[in-house]
Amino acid sequence: HMAGDAAVALEHARRALKACLALGWFDSTERGSTAPGGARGCERRVRIVAAEALLSVGRRREAAAALGALNDAAESPRTLRGLAMCRDGSLEGSSAKDGEGCVAALKRAASLAPNAPRPLAELGWIMLRGGGDGAGARATRLLERAAELTAGSVPPDVDAKLGVARWMEKIGAIDVGRPAEEHALQAKEYALSRGPNTAHASLLNAASQVGPFQPLAFAYLARMYDAANDASRAEKCRARALSLDPADPIAGPDECAARGDDHAYVARTCRDALRAKPRCLWAAVRLAPAASRLGDHEAAVGALQTVLRSVPDSSAAWEALGAAYDALNRHSAALKAYGRAMDIERERAGLGSGLNGSGLTTNSIHPGGRVFASVRSGRIMQQMGAVRESIAAYETALAVAPGHT
Repeated sequence: HMAGDAAVALEHARRALKACLALGWFDSTERGSTAPGGARGCERRVRIVAAEALLSVGRRREAAAALGALNDAAESPRTLRGLAMCRDGSLEGSSAKDGEGCVAALKRAASLAPNAPRPLAELGWIMLRGGGDGAGARATRLLERAAELTAGSVPPDVDAKLGVARWMEKIGAIDVGRPAEEHALQAKEYALSRGPNTAHASLLNAASQVGPFQPLAFAYLARMYDAANDASRAEKCRARALSLDPADPIAGPDECAARGDDHAYVARTCRDALRAKPRCLWAAVRLAPAASRLGDHEAAVGALQTVLRSVPDSSAAWEALGAAYDALNRHSAALKAYGRAMDIERERAGLGSGLNGSGLTTNSIHPGGRVFASVRSGRIMQQMGAVRESIAAYETALAVAPGHT
């Protein structure tokens, strides 16, 4: 069931644990101990599956607690891999410390089982996503070793990750100091490489097999075809990736970039993504300006609120929210949003809040702050009859940008 529905797997694991309890496998005074023999191993495997299912359904904190207890009882590559996924620094709400813990756990798992492909594959993938000089090359070596250890039957997720790593290694090897034309020619040469041990071969294998990494494979095939100037195949691959996962974080932004002037199309693509994943950040970020250009300011407000739930300290998002409210003539809400944008800039400069009630002071914006927010705030307060505050806002904006008209 873990390969399909994690929620179903979790329910079956819970039932199995209840059955273990009914059979008397748990000591009456301590749930963690079991009767001798195979019962102990069976109970542990069921608990690991339950923890992995918790992680798959998004209950990361509970999964981390369960896997931590299991790993403390008996360290193993599988529990360490699970803990690494719980600490994945790319997940929402994660910190840099989580990312370091993830890498450390996977390195430990790989050292405990040097001939096991999974820890190596996941370590390579985490290192690739972490970036840095040579990340593509290091990740490729780890993933190639993982593929070798599968004895010729490479899982589709390993193929997909290996394809991405090979592509990133080649692109990363291009001298960024070269002229743009030479850079594009070199990328095209790599994109046209075919046959065994190429990024194209790995991605093609992964794309041919149903699974959670199929959209990723199609998304990167699209990037390769784009680099090879094969627009038709690139478009088909992006479309396939988005049909499998409308919120795909590679194909979605790439498709919006390819159709940037078609605001209606971009808005539809972003709405599809948000229906599939309501907190999809890339979609919300792109829907807001597309909706505004189409005159749908209510949609822009909704999209920006989604952005701010993930990035509450984005002064640009607060300023854009103020503009959307402004367009809807919701002046009080616009002033609050503009004020928050300016306060964030002041807080970054260590100057504290510049808001006094509903008005502004002459120190409301630190140089380099949101000039547009200041100007629009001044205009709204002028319309509301708050002349002194309006003048202060205009003067502050002119101090920051003397040439502003």
